[in-house]
Amino acid sequence: MPVMRALRVVDNVVTVIGFIALAISVIIAIFLTGFFAMATDSCFDDCNTSRVGIGLLVSFVGFGVAVVVATVGAMVAARRDWIRLIWPLLGIVVVVLAVFVGGSVADTASG
Repeated sequence: MPVMRALRVVDNVVTVIGFIALAISVIIAIFLTGFFAMATDSCFDDCNTSRVGIGLLVSFVGFGVAVVVATVGAMVAARRDWIRLIWPLLGIVVVVLAVFVGGSVADTASG
């Protein structure tokens, strides 16, 4: 049983570090979405600026989904006594995907 207890302690520590990394990645991603407005710098009259807003919306919804999925997944895993460290890592992957998908949508604004 001491080995199982040690694994639980490691899982708890790594999960907390993972959630800290998730929070930092969301903060950095929010900062990066500020640059989506520069997607329309190259066009003058024929820009579809609503796509920048859609890109921002996609990104921010993705950030929210990442945090909710990571939190709920870790809570369910804790309740069922499963490994929890996977959930914050999955949240970080979703944040990165949200930035790339939102940036791709915002990039289509210039035509």
